[in-house]
Amino acid sequence: LFSQNTIKLASDAASGTSGTTYLGRPWSDYARVIWKSTTVDTTLESALWSEWSSSTPNTDHVTYGDYDTEGTYSRPSWAPELTSSEAAAYTMSSALGGDTSWIDSDYLL
Repeated sequence: LFSQNTIKLASDAASGTSGTTYLGRPWSDYARVIWKSTTVDTTLESALWSEWSSSTPNTDHVTYGDYDTEGTYSRPSWAPELTSSEAAAYTMSSALGGDTSWIDSDYLL
């Protein structure tokens, strides 16, 4: 779960890097990645998400989605743009399995 963050291209990034970055790609079936309220300070790949490869896409039963991501993208069917109510279901508690009392809240936004 990535929430209220910024994606930036490093000042020393290789030439031609802008526009080739994805939010993620599934390493295996049943993977789950959610981006919420992300500020994009670079150009992302227009597809936004990538499958692992054409021969092994690893997109069965994945949960890949984003909410309130700046820009217009052509998301694949397996990685939809979330509605506000869908995004609200993804919290620190749900991502970590419940108990978040061990987290030092001084480092949270």
